[in-house]
Amino acid sequence: MQRRVYPDLVTYFNKSDETQAQVAKELGISTSYLCMIKWREREPNLDLAIRLSERCGVPLESLIRKAS
Repeated sequence: MQRRVYPDLVTYFNKSDETQAQVAKELGISTSYLCMIKWREREPNLDLAIRLSERCGVPLESLIRKAS
């Protein structure tokens, strides 16, 4: 089974020298919660999606899951 991810976040962390722990701490969330967001096990609320988008330079649209 292939895991669904937020590809822009995966790309950010693959190219960045920053760790998920550093970004999570700055956003005021746990590292495990950030990891769950990255792997689409949790969906960020709008406020967190905006802050994550601005912080990591990823499009907000890529963090908002479209309703199926």
